[in-house]
Amino acid sequence: MYALGFTLTTDPSNTTVSLTSLSQTPSAEISRPTIGPGLNVPHELQAAANATSSSAEQYLVCLKDIGVSEVIDALRAQKAMMSSVTNDSESTNSASRPRGQAIVISPHADDAAYSIGGLIQKSTFKSQIHIVTLFGRSNFLRKSGFERDWRSVTNLRQREDIAFATRVGVGLTYFDFPEAGLRVGPGRVFLANTDGAVAIPGKLTTRVRALFDRLRPRCLFAPLAIGGHFDHLIARQLAATEARKRKLPLFYYEDLPYVAYLSARELTAHIRSVDQRVRPASVPIDLKAKLNNLTLYRSQITGEELQIVSGYAGRLNGDQPAERLWSAVALDHVCSNW
Repeated sequence: MYALGFTLTTDPSNTTVSLTSLSQTPSAEISRPTIGPGLNVPHELQAAANATSSSAEQYLVCLKDIGVSEVIDALRAQKAMMSSVTNDSESTNSASRPRGQAIVISPHADDAAYSIGGLIQKSTFKSQIHIVTLFGRSNFLRKSGFERDWRSVTNLRQREDIAFATRVGVGLTYFDFPEAGLRVGPGRVFLANTDGAVAIPGKLTTRVRALFDRLRPRCLFAPLAIGGHFDHLIARQLAATEARKRKLPLFYYEDLPYVAYLSARELTAHIRSVDQRVRPASVPIDLKAKLNNLTLYRSQITGEELQIVSGYAGRLNGDQPAERLWSAVALDHVCSNW
């Protein structure tokens, strides 16, 4: 599978689009494709580029995951997006970024889209949304389980995450820390005790803090770690620590698909074990759009998972499909002020 790097360059008299074919791109260079010779650009793509007016904006997409129409949409929306796909080795100029980004901490590629993809697409917050995928190095595929070749699985899952971020117009930072299956083994991925502190990989906290210093978050979203997945527990613990340190509002989201298997009593008990101060807030979503976006994660999500997501969304808010957050801060206050 090949990815194409789109580089849009504008000067007062001319706008051009150059394309370069990439294969097995190192993660540290995923958003910095080498500019190659200009190829035959489809007329509609060139027309879309000509309608934009930003210099040196880069787009990386996988054409097998998203089509030309999505690329055109991304080009047309670039002024509003004000974001890029980055990885942890890249620097971000915090002085050029307005304070007020809403940071969504995603343990793996797909967790953010799975759990609050409707909220992310809806753009409930005035702040720009930026997803941070923590454990990007993966060897897990939904249909075959844990694979020996983690590099090919990682590349596939990274492309899926990039495709989602590009489609909905949000920022994405993709860390390459190994997921629990690679660190501790497949048999120790889920923990029975979800109340205590968990061991966090050495450099993860340092990298997350450096990233937050650059992104200057206004609020954080993190998983409740329902289901007890090791990596979800780490994400929750990191978020709570950073929110407390930086005095940021913290919104917990319900981990799909795990939350769909809990009774109301079990969910209440889990919530109380995390933070007794939090209260729920349901956010109506466009379920059809959410499900359509989830199909980008072909390596992880099948029709069975889509049915689970659809069924759970229909249980939360009467006739209107919804997603639910838990926080000690009123969601409407954040939406109206940030």
